[in-house]
Amino acid sequence: MDAHGGWIATARDLVRLLTAVDAFPSRPDVLSPATIQIMTTPSATNAGYAKGWSVNPAGTWWHGGSLDGSYSWMVRTSSQFSSQVAWAVIMNKRTEAAGFQNAASNLGFGNCVNSTTTFPTHDLFDVPTQNASAMNFSNITSNSMTVNWTNGNGDGRVLIMRSGGAPNKFPLDGTDYNPQQDLGEGNIIVYSGTGGGASVSDLTTNTNYQFRLFEYKKNANTGNNALYQLAGAANGSQNTLSANASVTVRGRVLSGNGRGVAGARVSLTNANGETRMTLTNPFGYYRFMQTAAGGTYTFNISHKRHTFAPQVLTVTGEINDLNFTAQ
Repeated sequence: MDAHGGWIATARDLVRLLTAVDAFPSRPDVLSPATIQIMTTPSATNAGYAKGWSVNPAGTWWHGGSLDGSYSWMVRTSSQFSSQVAWAVIMNKRTEAAGFQNAASNLGFGNCVNSTTTFPTHDLFDVPTQNASAMNFSNITSNSMTVNWTNGNGDGRVLIMRSGGAPNKFPLDGTDYNPQQDLGEGNIIVYSGTGGGASVSDLTTNTNYQFRLFEYKKNANTGNNALYQLAGAANGSQNTLSANASVTVRGRVLSGNGRGVAGARVSLTNANGETRMTLTNPFGYYRFMQTAAGGTYTFNISHKRHTFAPQVLTVTGEINDLNFTAQ
């Protein structure tokens, strides 16, 4: 927070840190009372400064930060006010103009703290502690794809997509989002919900898309406000296929009891009547590589002991689970 280095944090993060060392009874401290006393005892040579904190006899501790383009305060006020309060202010501006520092500090010391007599009972620190993970992609075509993930411990999540670069917009606490909502600078909400995947369509051929997934809590404890975990969001990147792309179709041939059928003949026939064939391996798996995307194909299975129904399918992208079960 000082000129020799900076922290990357939200105002909520700063307050969360402060409430962990404020010696107030509202939340457990991570430091012992003795350590907090040492931390906030003024220096023998400067009665207004302790170990990293500016202090005064009234029991107020504070620390200000100033880097080019930003200005911040984090403050613990004592019971001289109506309540024991920890607060933080972060601004995206810094100026040397007369009165700026006092005006910034008065956002908390004056207007906010002194004029507030009651506080909400819900918990605005209650963000998810486990992010979604394992983002991956399937059903990739020239204009669509499916984004999959493993859910974290939030009540829901929002997925932001951006073409040609990583998403650079973030969800705001207390705000609900809808699919197709434009956040600006190419950032689009493509999913908002509780599931573990989303189908994204109307994409551009042969284009890179990048995604970032944010977990949120929204329940009675948060006052029904959506509170987002911004740190460590799951992310991923995927290109759509070119218009004439070749893809792989793979799957498995199974007996009626679910066992893989070895040596089954799998044929793929296109609309022109051209046929390709392959045999399943000892575990029943097969694959066709270099299959033209966008074509409609008939798949047939032949085996001396089993009968299978054919399938007709338009192949728009990679297929990993085109399975056949004996009748």
